[in-house]
Amino acid sequence: MATRGPDTWTTNEQNFRFQREWGGAGRRLFIVLAFYFGGVGAGTYIVSALTDFLPGALLGIGIVAIGKSAAHILFLGRPARFWRAVARPQSSWISRGIIFFTLFVLSALAYLWVSPATTLRAILFWLSLVSAFLTILYSGLLLNRTAIPLWRQSLVPVMFVVMSLASGANLSAFLGRLFAEETVTAASFDPLAFWGAIIMLALIAIFLWNAYGADPASRHSVRWWLTSKEGVWCFYGMFLAVGLLFPIGAHLFGEIFPVPAVLLLSAYLGEAVLGAYVFRHLMLRGGVFRPIM
Repeated sequence: MATRGPDTWTTNEQNFRFQREWGGAGRRLFIVLAFYFGGVGAGTYIVSALTDFLPGALLGIGIVAIGKSAAHILFLGRPARFWRAVARPQSSWISRGIIFFTLFVLSALAYLWVSPATTLRAILFWLSLVSAFLTILYSGLLLNRTAIPLWRQSLVPVMFVVMSLASGANLSAFLGRLFAEETVTAASFDPLAFWGAIIMLALIAIFLWNAYGADPASRHSVRWWLTSKEGVWCFYGMFLAVGLLFPIGAHLFGEIFPVPAVLLLSAYLGEAVLGAYVFRHLMLRGGVFRPIM
């Protein structure tokens, strides 16, 4: 007979301890927000910059520059710690991540400011895209280097990339409908948003299957996702239903019948805001250490 609590899962054989540093209430919430703002902001910039959609590119830069920076500083507690965190790029993925998103913001702003049709602008364009991609990727790589078995699954960095690009496509599509651009409309981003959600659905299924069989600790993480009170509400309700299945259904329905604008706008935000955030909450909150023998 197993008993579950917010931070422990106890069986007759072993005691599994959930990590408490990242995710949860209080200051720990800000690291979830930092991961979220970095992924969604950089993803929005990538899909918007590749289609010359200026409102989306500016929004992506702003989300990373303001949201991610503020969340990191608030999580560390004192601004001075933020700058000390940059000082160890040779050994710390946190330092590398801060360097990646700082380089992204500076190169992206410079790219938008420099006059078009110049070699410098082309260099800044590719530098901003590469640093934006690294800003997304580093969150998954950071988790991959920890001692928590759930986070050490090889699909973790891949899921962070797919989720961020899908979220960026949904947010760009939302802006496209609001601005009613002639050259770039929401239809430009709909295929990426749709297939991103489909791929993410498949990746989550494979990830949970592999994690369940990989290690006793990751098995308990999966059980927390699928059967605990908090996990059930977040995973089935907010992530699967609102964040993935609702956008997929809205896109499919829209291919056959006229769809009210409010339904599509809700579907875009359901994935970009709720689904993308809850995915990171589940990943961090569900991390379980191997039991001490």
